Amino acid sequence: MIRKSFTDMDGKKGQIGSIVRNWMNVDDENKNKTVKEIISKGAGGTRIYFEEGGYDKSSHCKIIRK
Repeated sequence: MIRKSFTDMDGKKGQIGSIVRNWMNVDDENKNKTVKEIISKGAGGTRIYFEEGGYDKSSHCKIIRK
């Protein structure tokens, strides 16, 4: 199911266009990614797809800029 918003690892709300960083790269500014699409996978969590390619679980990302 396509969603309009997601919650990151800190409980902050994000949306399409938000800038996020994976929890493993929290200190690396070069690893910022822009959210392109948000898909709910039910019990599997929410996946966020990036304009730069690839995807990640929203609970593994930190919002840098909304």
